[in-house]
Amino acid sequence: MQMWDPEEAVSLWKKLGKCFLCVVSYPWLSSKHPDPNGFHLVRLVRILNEYKRLWGTKEVAVILDFCSLWQKGPSGRDIRSEDQKFQFQHALPQMCVAMGHKGITAIRLPDVPWDEPQLYDHRGWTLVDSIAMDCRGGDWNCWTFSNFDHDMPALDNPHSYFKGLEATKAEDTAAAAPLQGGTRAHCHQTALAFCGSKLLDSDAKILCEVFDDCHHLETLDLSRNLIGDEGVSELARVIPKLKKLRQLVLRGNPLCKSRDAREKLRIVWQLFMKPQSGLVF
Repeated sequence: MQMWDPEEAVSLWKKLGKCFLCVVSYPWLSSKHPDPNGFHLVRLVRILNEYKRLWGTKEVAVILDFCSLWQKGPSGRDIRSEDQKFQFQHALPQMCVAMGHKGITAIRLPDVPWDEPQLYDHRGWTLVDSIAMDCRGGDWNCWTFSNFDHDMPALDNPHSYFKGLEATKAEDTAAAAPLQGGTRAHCHQTALAFCGSKLLDSDAKILCEVFDDCHHLETLDLSRNLIGDEGVSELARVIPKLKKLRQLVLRGNPLCKSRDAREKLRIVWQLFMKPQSGLVF
């Protein structure tokens, strides 16, 4: 873990924005410690590792209430100095500012252990967090991770992944079996990012075949790839099947230079009542 000098942290934030600074919203699991058994921790570690891979950064700054604000102490007795109490009271309202700031990536972790009766949506602070997060502007800066497998292998090579997806559709079920678990895991995601992966039209076709079963997908980032007119046809075919899809990011692809390609996707997007601002070229 790295601690930055305040001026250095602000300088990095001004330079890198949402790619550097994130804030986490999650339900506390006890009154003295928010995560006594590491339930949230293992998920957050995986998310932050993928976060760094996504933006190509070596380090990220995290705003986490338990670590960022002075706490009373492990015994429950308030051992803070008067100055620390003052800093806590002054900083606490600023958590909402961070949750709603478009230059800060908000990460929402709504899951709780099976024996925890109080859910994320049934708490006051998390409700305030969600309202602030849902009111923010910008794009690709608000992530919700629910029911995901934090042990799922990372996608180091998207092209190898696509070859595996092709194998799952082969008639030789035995040969494809080791790959099917990974495919199903991705189909349960609410957000997927394949930006900067050099995906071709042929890759987009394979990917869209998998999306046929991704009924929970809300956000898809395919920016900075090599997708052209053929890929547009595949995307236009799959958009109606993704009932929950609200954001599709395509900027930096060859298709963005084609007026006909953009218009074709806009027509399909609007026809199926998707948010107008959700289709990004």
